Amino acid sequence: MTIALSHGGPTMYSTDAASREVLVGSATGIARLVRDDNGWRIASRMLTDKHIGPILIEPDSGLIFAGAYGVPPNKMEARIKARLVQMDLVKKHHTPAGKLSGGMRQLLALGCALVHAPPLVFLDEPTSGLDPVHRQQMWDLLYDLGDSGITIFVSTHYMDEAERCTDVGFIDNGRLLAKASPRKLMETFKAKLLELDVRPLMPALVRLREVPGVLGVSLRSGNLRVYAPEAEKLLAQWRARWPFEGLELREHRWAAPDMEDVFTAYSQGYEEMLNKAAMP
Repeated sequence: MTIALSHGGPTMYSTDAASREVLVGSATGIARLVRDDNGWRIASRMLTDKHIGPILIEPDSGLIFAGAYGVPPNKMEARIKARLVQMDLVKKHHTPAGKLSGGMRQLLALGCALVHAPPLVFLDEPTSGLDPVHRQQMWDLLYDLGDSGITIFVSTHYMDEAERCTDVGFIDNGRLLAKASPRKLMETFKAKLLELDVRPLMPALVRLREVPGVLGVSLRSGNLRVYAPEAEKLLAQWRARWPFEGLELREHRWAAPDMEDVFTAYSQGYEEMLNKAAMP
């Protein structure tokens, strides 16, 4: 598989776990050296939380990463201090990594991946397991890094994170299903998206999934989002005669598709709801 990454800013790839590990692992194996305006430099991969704890058990073990990535000895201390400041970890400098919170370990892992100022960084689910505060802090850091010219390759299962990236790719079972900017991907969703307020909610979700012409139903903010190529026709039938005894249709609305809807359509094969010809 050949993937072009745009320079600067996060590029996101949402994948199944096996494809993600192969993709990121292969990419970091192939792209160890990256050429930019400053010549050949080493790309970097951020270690996951389960790896960073056992490795960084000494307060000064940032030197290990600096040395491994070829940082000159006379620049190591300054580089490490700069990353600690950037990651807001100065006060935790003498704390073993295994005793840090999950969010702080993720920030520490990112700092280690950046200690040699790489032009390209691979981040495998960098916000996994983080609370909302640390998750936003991580993305604020990624924005700053992208603005500084570093190209960032992110894999994630969170579709709201996909919308924060400059380019997005969907990968399933080793196949690249689509790749474009978030806006372009959402423009390929051609069908109208019906959202229903039905009570009781969960029985309605199960029964609506069995209706002919309905490809799928998801739960969104207490409402049911219906994936159907001819949603207007279905709604007209239901308003003329509601066929579900014991269920109450309170109201309906037409929803604008978000990245979660687009990913669902591509990954579940809802071809009738997509206009792939609109893909650049």
